[in-house]
Amino acid sequence: DSFPNIQSFAAKKKNSPTDNLGAHLYSEMGWSTSLLAALAILGPAAAFFFLWKKKQTVVSTAKNRSISSVNQQWHLQIDCSPQALKDDTLGKWSQPLTKLPVAIDLPRLARKMLIYDETHRLLIDGSWTVITSLSAPIPSTSTVSETSTENSSPSGAAPTSQALLREIIIILADQLNERDVFDVVSSQMYDFIPEEYTGDISTMLQSFFLKKIDGSAVLRILKACNQSILAAAVVRLKAEIASRLPYKDYRGAWHIEISFSADEICVVHKKREMSWEQHPQQSCKEDQFEFAWEFLLGFDREVLELKRVDLSITEVVFHERVNQNKKKEILEILKDYYRPSTDNGSDVVNSQKPSTVLRD
Repeated sequence: DSFPNIQSFAAKKKNSPTDNLGAHLYSEMGWSTSLLAALAILGPAAAFFFLWKKKQTVVSTAKNRSISSVNQQWHLQIDCSPQALKDDTLGKWSQPLTKLPVAIDLPRLARKMLIYDETHRLLIDGSWTVITSLSAPIPSTSTVSETSTENSSPSGAAPTSQALLREIIIILADQLNERDVFDVVSSQMYDFIPEEYTGDISTMLQSFFLKKIDGSAVLRILKACNQSILAAAVVRLKAEIASRLPYKDYRGAWHIEISFSADEICVVHKKREMSWEQHPQQSCKEDQFEFAWEFLLGFDREVLELKRVDLSITEVVFHERVNQNKKKEILEILKDYYRPSTDNGSDVVNSQKPSTVLRD
């Protein structure tokens, strides 16, 4: 009884103007406090994100400048003269078989190889399913999607890698008049690489090369048919072109042609490149281009001397949106190597109309 009626006091207090003002001020202060608390939490995070983004931009810019600087220094350090190209290629080709990836590369490159005789008659195309054989018929154990209509088997099957390589080596031996190699490959290759084997054959193939045909003209030709022999050409294209026109490999376009003439044997690597899009999220059709290039190695008939090498760009293709000024700019950069193929059907440099146009 000595205490006032609490409920009555509270009711009166609730209806007083002073209390309503206090509640309003408390409400406003609550929002302000919440906002300040949120800023206190988000502020450092936002600042951190800003600083991180800025750092990424700085790092990216520095990286691009570093790459550009490296390309410029690389260009200055590489002798791009024809003689230097030949010397570097000869140095690689002259290395012993054990230093080259011939046995590693040939199983996959065999299906990309074509061989022509002196009349330019096609003797073998590695993409065929069945080859007109100089030896016993080639077994068919695997399937390929692309076949030659004139040389495909009814079953649509393809030879194994070792069967195809066996036939390639036999044809080379025949063209080079190496009867001993012809006979040993025909009779003994499957002793080293079982005919039905479907795994990695590189180790077995290397053993066969070293023990049975090392030092032969056939093997000297095959030493010109691997990834490492392209090194001298690739670094020069990168130094001369990629530093100004970034590009990347056009996958699946690599082919190797071996052709025989009365006084020369030529091994020609044919590859294709495509422009590297600087902004993958954007449509940069105005800068898109492709180019085909060839690296030729010319040997004497005994394959004892590398007589000549030649690096050339044989075709340039632009996207239909590329304007004439951009085409001229690109062709100006490519001009030192650009020599249009005679069977290309179009001279891009003169007509500015490539034989093929890239479209959306």
